[in-house]
Amino acid sequence: MVDVVTCRRIRLARKRIFFRDKLSREEAADEVSHLQRLNHAHIIRVIGTYVLPAARSVNILLYPVAEYNLETFLDEIWGAELSADITWTAAQLFSKASPLSPFQLSALSSLSSFFTCLSNTVAHLHGAAAYVIKHMDIKPTNILVRDMHASSTLPHPTRFKAYLSDFGIARSYDSAAAADTASRTAFTRTWAAPEVVANAADDDARDVRRGLPADVFSLGAVFAEMTCALAGSYHWAELRRARERNIDGDRSFQGNRAEVVGLLEILDDLKGFQSGKADAAAEREMFFVFPISLCVRMMSLDPDERPEAKEVVGELRRLRGWGKGLPDDSCCAGVADALEPAL
Repeated sequence: MVDVVTCRRIRLARKRIFFRDKLSREEAADEVSHLQRLNHAHIIRVIGTYVLPAARSVNILLYPVAEYNLETFLDEIWGAELSADITWTAAQLFSKASPLSPFQLSALSSLSSFFTCLSNTVAHLHGAAAYVIKHMDIKPTNILVRDMHASSTLPHPTRFKAYLSDFGIARSYDSAAAADTASRTAFTRTWAAPEVVANAADDDARDVRRGLPADVFSLGAVFAEMTCALAGSYHWAELRRARERNIDGDRSFQGNRAEVVGLLEILDDLKGFQSGKADAAAEREMFFVFPISLCVRMMSLDPDERPEAKEVVGELRRLRGWGKGLPDDSCCAGVADALEPAL
């Protein structure tokens, strides 16, 4: 349960965790511990905690307050068009045949920056000098999106900024090797890696180990969703339809990898359209990026074939060379946002 409170004119998100048992107490303590150790521009910040014994709950005060999570952000971009049965394709976007609103233009431009920001954030978790953190629940609802123009005076290269949140089931380790574990844990099936799902589904698969590559798979699935959203409302909706056609009712990315990859490969063919139709001036304004092959490798069924998070960062930096579409990632080198009074 999350609500918004104000303390000394500073708006904070208050996450309330109710004590059901000893495990919920430990999860709350773990989340606070992880966040207090992290200081990164794209990770939510812990301001304080307090316990209400009568309510049997712990309250975690977090900063900043975000207007959206990634799921609601994408729905804000394309939801109205889909409700009206209007779909835009990448071809129409490139040819300027679709009338995008100022919000949609700024949102799509910001969305293209999230690739580098989120990959830098996960690389920070996986590559910290003194410890390694495995998030274990990377998904759109755990990625917050803040409107910097509406709620901040801090400089930022795009209107919207992404933050990784919810470290409730995250675990810290002394090394990447130690993060390779086989014990069962909570997870969100839609975005989970195949080895995580296999570990939970079958007692015979209890020896299937999952390490940091599981986070990379989940991030790759999020990237696939972002890529399709950047391609237009038609492609974003088609990604969901592709997963909903599963005859077994499995909507997960790992359970529908072939269909997801097929859709991404169709988008990959649109690179030629972009190169052929965009003049020099239009190319400088392009918000559409195609990290297609990268998404596919991140969602490899074999964990050993997935790139490490730091390799994802390097590949995205190289991608900036071909399209001028991926924004600079200089914002990722900073520390957590400074506290600001509400505007």
